[in-house]
Amino acid sequence: MTGPPGCGKTSLVKLVAKQCDAFLVKVGDSIHGSRPGESEQNLRAAFLQASAACSEGLCILFLDDIDAICPRSRDDSDGLARRMLAELLRLLEKHEYVARLAVIAATSKPSDIDPCLRRVGRFAKEVENLIKCVYLVLCTYKYIYLNLLI
Repeated sequence: MTGPPGCGKTSLVKLVAKQCDAFLVKVGDSIHGSRPGESEQNLRAAFLQASAACSEGLCILFLDDIDAICPRSRDDSDGLARRMLAELLRLLEKHEYVARLAVIAATSKPSDIDPCLRRVGRFAKEVENLIKCVYLVLCTYKYIYLNLLI
């Protein structure tokens, strides 16, 4: 989801999680650690927490401000952006078929997202305004609700 700051992207995801009675794992830019490798470890821990929550019910893994979590690697002097991008892509691929897990990302700066994340197959949809976001979230809600019946 993309949209200007304060338009309700985070609130929308929280509302859907509440309405679906889904566990919400929120990942933000605070995931970055001070030690080498700590950021990647924190990202793996968030995915593991989300996977574990799926065994008890539905789970939404929300990557808030994904542009801060995995920034464009053009100004990457220490390699952190490349390592975080590689780890996120690996985790997305690994958890693609985890039952009852929905991964949603949001940003207010889509131009700062690495182009690798915007390629077809990484995320199912990319929506650019709040009305479309509401529609997407309602479709996600329907999908999660139908999975609950399985």
